Amino acid sequence: MNQPKRSRCEIARKTNKPTENLTPTKIKGRKRYQIAQARSANGRQQKDNENLEIAYFNVLARVKRLLKGSNKLYFERDYRKDGSSYLAMYAFVSDSFYLYLECEFDFCYSLEFAFCNCRCEAALRELLTPLKDNLRIKEVSLKPDLTTYYKNVLAYQPEHFRYFL
Repeated sequence: MNQPKRSRCEIARKTNKPTENLTPTKIKGRKRYQIAQARSANGRQQKDNENLEIAYFNVLARVKRLLKGSNKLYFERDYRKDGSSYLAMYAFVSDSFYLYLECEFDFCYSLEFAFCNCRCEAALRELLTPLKDNLRIKEVSLKPDLTTYYKNVLAYQPEHFRYFL
């Protein structure tokens, strides 16, 4: 009857099994991009965000046209509608090109891209060159490399986000 008192942390550690919860938890509340769109005090920021989102879709459309017919598997996801990520908005990952748009903590959108033996790299760089003046657009090197990142994305993400070009 006289059991020692346990703190809530001890009880939680004993009852929670990390192996049972492998799926990402749903986010409650509004996402960053929703708050950024609702802010009317900073019209310049909203215009910059809209322009960067348009640029994302322009680059994405060009990538799909250039890679069409390669019969390669790629990952594409619109994170705005699901509750899996607070910052992410859109992602496109193929074996040779990576494109990612997110809304950062300061309510500004940022665009990341990367290449790995991409046959249409010159055309895409030409499309991205005028955008490089924007500080929110940057070329990144994925760790350890894009090929490994691509394989990991395909292994982790659900199949309904995978498509063929």
